[in-house]
Amino acid sequence: MQVKGSRSILVAVVSALLLAPAPLSAGVVRTLDARLEGDVTFADGRIEVNGKSVPWDAVLCVFPHVGAAPRTFSGAVRFVSGEIWRGDILGLSAGKLSVRFGRLGRREVDAKGVANVEFSWAPSAGGWSAGLHREQGEPVPGTLLWIDETRLAIDSPLGVLTLPRQGVIRYCFPSPPYVPQPRVFDEVGLADGSVLRGKARPVAGGVQLEHPVLGSLNIKARQVRFIAQHSGRAIALTSCPQRSIEAQGLVTARTARPVEYGTAAEGSPRMPACLVAMRVQPKTVVRYTVPPEAAGKSVLVARVVPVEGSRGEVRVRVMVGGKRIFEEELAPGSGPLPVRAPLPQGDELALEVDFGRRIGFPCGAVFEDPLLIRR
Repeated sequence: MQVKGSRSILVAVVSALLLAPAPLSAGVVRTLDARLEGDVTFADGRIEVNGKSVPWDAVLCVFPHVGAAPRTFSGAVRFVSGEIWRGDILGLSAGKLSVRFGRLGRREVDAKGVANVEFSWAPSAGGWSAGLHREQGEPVPGTLLWIDETRLAIDSPLGVLTLPRQGVIRYCFPSPPYVPQPRVFDEVGLADGSVLRGKARPVAGGVQLEHPVLGSLNIKARQVRFIAQHSGRAIALTSCPQRSIEAQGLVTARTARPVEYGTAAEGSPRMPACLVAMRVQPKTVVRYTVPPEAAGKSVLVARVVPVEGSRGEVRVRVMVGGKRIFEEELAPGSGPLPVRAPLPQGDELALEVDFGRRIGFPCGAVFEDPLLIRR
């Protein structure tokens, strides 16, 4: 009996360990000149990594803990600005949307600035047409009129329909015309999957965010998933005009689209500690227009790594104005390779990904946070 009891205790302990959440790994701080890894803490006006001070004006992004996945909430509001509020949808009346936004309680916002109202959370908002989307049945086009606790109404081609909220996934507002705007804000991602935009400043034990709608927010370090700080010297390559994508369209069961993007705002636990991860398949060339203020005056900075589970070697080449500035071949399972290449004069930058000497699938390269940093 004693043996059986001991065995039961052992099984219980092992089960508890297996079911416990995975521990968070060390954090990451990306500056204009380096990538720092270690114990990240917040102090007044600065960040500290392993006890060493990093000036806030040199910081591009902060990931205090790597590996934290957002918790699941019932719904979300995605704004045209790119903000995401995770919480409960309470109602819509007279063009005002009410949402219970975490510990901030009930908040009311103008529906004109809302892109999607999500009644049940989905990881991505891409590929959804305007209208009401349900778990079963075709999407219902039309204008959302009101929402209460149990129902909603939509002005559809068949007239005004009143439907139960149960089974509704989301409503997508018609997309407004895209107007590029300069990035003059900071972005704070929260552990619950929300993303807020405003002016961020580190304070002891966390970050203070001045938000245009929510006011001054004091966010504890444990609630911070990432911070992206605006810097006039750094230009994200993925924000530059894309001229073309050339791909030969290899037909195999294991290949995906030639270029796929992941962002920190998506909250995927598989997302690396970067703001944008750009996955490029072999036999693909992506061309961007280099902004005039960056041509000949900037350095391309990034990290490149083979795709997860890669079995083939992959060759990566970067060209500016037809001139090669970087080329490397990555073996399967190799670690991240830092890229730091001065940009010559030229208005076109091309990322070329191809097979190396050993061909196998999966294969491809992931570019983490490709940036043009002005010297």
